[in-house]
Amino acid sequence: MKRAENNTNIRTRNAEETKKIAAEMGRKLLVDIQAGAVTGPVILALQGDLGAGKTTFVQGLASGLGIDARVTSPTFTIMQRYPIPGLNGSLYHIDCYRLEGGEQLDAIHFNDIVADSRSIIAIEWPERVGARVPRGAHTVKFREGRRDEREIEIDFS
Repeated sequence: MKRAENNTNIRTRNAEETKKIAAEMGRKLLVDIQAGAVTGPVILALQGDLGAGKTTFVQGLASGLGIDARVTSPTFTIMQRYPIPGLNGSLYHIDCYRLEGGEQLDAIHFNDIVADSRSIIAIEWPERVGARVPRGAHTVKFREGRRDEREIEIDFS
């Protein structure tokens, strides 16, 4: 895996490297949340084409958070919730691909989810729900490269 000097652009060669990067992020987020260094929910807006590695990334993130459950794409269920061990919070994995606008988010109590200050929320296809994605969400963009390579751009500003 190859990182740019500013650590915002990461290139991975396969799914395992993508999971490893995300697991590192998960471990760091968990430590920061437990130490009180992170306040409010952590919201990740995952952007990229079908098959670009968004769910693979969430699988690695879950692993880094200590979640043992099998993480799958919530394309048809819209949302999956995974309790984070040792933390009074959850990882919410939301897939907005099948949604047309943000109104359908009310059915999963989206406003309550984004108000949960001890949770991490990964939103796939955030552009489908537009303004419903809260300000302060961190953008994670996925671009496919050759073969299984991925370029992951993480914006934590």
